Amino acid sequence: MTVLIVPIQILKRVLPKGELNLVSRDDVAAIADLGEERGVLNEDEEAIIHNLLRLRDILVRDVMTPRTVMKTVQSDSTVLEVTESMPVLRFSRMPVLGSDNDDVLGLVLRSRILRASSNDEHGATMHDLMQPITRIRMEQSVEEALDIFLESKQHFALVTNEFGGTEGAVTLEDVFETLIGEEIVDELDEVEDMREYAREQAALSSEE
Repeated sequence: MTVLIVPIQILKRVLPKGELNLVSRDDVAAIADLGEERGVLNEDEEAIIHNLLRLRDILVRDVMTPRTVMKTVQSDSTVLEVTESMPVLRFSRMPVLGSDNDDVLGLVLRSRILRASSNDEHGATMHDLMQPITRIRMEQSVEEALDIFLESKQHFALVTNEFGGTEGAVTLEDVFETLIGEEIVDELDEVEDMREYAREQAALSSEE
C-alpha cells in the first residue's frame, strides 16, 4: 500500500483540502511541476507523481524479468534437492514447473522451503509446498498489474503472452521501481537489472 499512500500524501500537501478527487491527470502533472518550482515538493517527490501518472502507459513486458533469467524449480524436486543445489536461496518466490517452462503449476516461497527444511521435511516436494500463482498478460499496463497485486494481496505474478505461454515474471517491487524511477537492489541480488542481464546472456549465446 506504500506505493499508493506516498503519492497521495504528497498530493495532499499541494492540493486544496477536499479537491483530491476533483482533478484530472493533466491537472495533477501541472500541480506537481508547480509544487516543485515553488519548493513545496522536492525533485524526487515530483518525479514520483509523474511516474504514477505514467503507470497506465507502461506495459508489463517493459518491466518484467524475462523467462530466460527467471529462477524456477521443478514440481518433483524435494526440499533436500533444492537446498543442496541452492545453498543460499536468493529468491523469495519461485515458479514451480511441471513438464516444461509453459507448464507453471504454482509458486513456492523461500520461507516455506526453509520451514520445511528446519522441520526435517526433506522429502517434501515443491508440489507439496506450492501455492496458486497469479497471472498477468504481458500487454497489460503496470497500472493494471498494481491493481491485480492489491486485489490478490500477492507480490509476484507470472507474465504470459496471448497464447498463455510463459514470458517472464513481474513483482510488486518492479511496480515500485517504476514509480520511484530507480532499481531496488536487495543485499542478496547479484544482478541489478534482470532485463539487461537477459539481453547480455542472449548476446553471449548468439556468439557461441
